[in-house]
Amino acid sequence: MHKKKVDAHKNLKADIMERAGKTALVLEFDYAQNLPLPKLPVNDQFYKRLLWLHVFNVHVHGQDKSYMFHFTEGMTKKGANSMCSFVRNVILTEKRTSKMFFFCLTVALDKTETG
Repeated sequence: MHKKKVDAHKNLKADIMERAGKTALVLEFDYAQNLPLPKLPVNDQFYKRLLWLHVFNVHVHGQDKSYMFHFTEGMTKKGANSMCSFVRNVILTEKRTSKMFFFCLTVALDKTETG
């Protein structure tokens, strides 16, 4: 099932990239793996208190440019509101609004779904 989703995602992305042209803004975004801070050896101290660094990446297709947003737990929550704020920031920075296409790998390649 996962391979089928990956192939479907690649095909959809290739089709949209072909039709989008050079004037469209095509963004692909996803959260990276959470990173523990500070990096400690796995022992009792490791489990007592761990601060997580969250990394959100927005890739701008056609420009080979990426925007990385880093934040720790407590600064903001990892969820839809922060994700939309990050994507909005990129849209306002890029200032190309004729057409926009968005790809979210978290949704397209969700490994937890069974079927």
